[in-house]
Amino acid sequence: MKLQNNQSGTEVAQSGTEKVRRVGRSHVDYWTPRLKKRSYEWEGRTVEIPEWQVRIAHLGRREWFNTSTPNKAIAAEKARKIYLSLIAKGWQATLDEFKPDMQVANDGCTVGEFLEQVKAVSGLKPVTFEIYAKKFRSVVAGAFGIDGGKAKHDYVHGGHKEWLARVCAKRRGYHRQAATRIVQDCYRRNLWTQQSAHVEIWGEKDAISGILYREANTFGVKVFTCRGFASLSALYSAANTFKNAVANGKKVFIYYFGDHDPSGLAIDRAAVASFRHDFGVEVELTRAAVTPIQIILHSLPTRPVKKTDTRAGGPPQRHCR
Repeated sequence: MKLQNNQSGTEVAQSGTEKVRRVGRSHVDYWTPRLKKRSYEWEGRTVEIPEWQVRIAHLGRREWFNTSTPNKAIAAEKARKIYLSLIAKGWQATLDEFKPDMQVANDGCTVGEFLEQVKAVSGLKPVTFEIYAKKFRSVVAGAFGIDGGKAKHDYVHGGHKEWLARVCAKRRGYHRQAATRIVQDCYRRNLWTQQSAHVEIWGEKDAISGILYREANTFGVKVFTCRGFASLSALYSAANTFKNAVANGKKVFIYYFGDHDPSGLAIDRAAVASFRHDFGVEVELTRAAVTPIQIILHSLPTRPVKKTDTRAGGPPQRHCR
């Protein structure tokens, strides 16, 4: 059955006692359920990107947009702005505004210039860089139809040098700085392969995952959000990763960020106990925040402990979040 909202003209669908507003794309509520948190596989584990993303279609074209925030309300508002920009300005102007690093530029760098930038900022060993560069040049040659025939294998009479010059002269269509940022974001060496430690950062809530991810990603450190007490399946997956690290002679360190309340203090202890007793792996967990000394030093605000928290007990207490 459908009810009509006489004030706004918005239709409301009613099923039992639940009412769901049907709104148009220009309304922020339309975009909230369409936000997605995408993920990727790394070392046998699924890593979730903390920022909300949205895929928007217009005039037969669809694109993913990163809202750059883990806050769902802010992300929905940004999705709405992107859609309104598409309606008012079209695809090119919207992409220029919301995905500037991906836009083609007339003065884009050549393939040779691009590779020089990658060589300068990637930190790759010369041999490793040359392997990637050779593969990349082959892709470019195929895309632009630069065959070269047998002459491209002639290292004596200049055939290879001539083919190389033709490939490196092609323009990729990206600004040099943008191309460099793309490589830095998309190519990631495992910085911890040769280290004697396996390090992860754990957070209690989604609200801080974006902050943790931005800082940790610079150093190639994984971020895991517990969302309260971690599920047994999540701990099992983590334990397998930790066991592999231990088998390779590494010590496992977890730095935990959580509330300073009875439940928040119990979450990290429960995880360590489960790793030890349920999965037979030892980890060293350090509470990075919030700690009693931080509450005092930074005069952090406190709140009464929730009455529903069964771990509170005793007289009324206050906690910091």
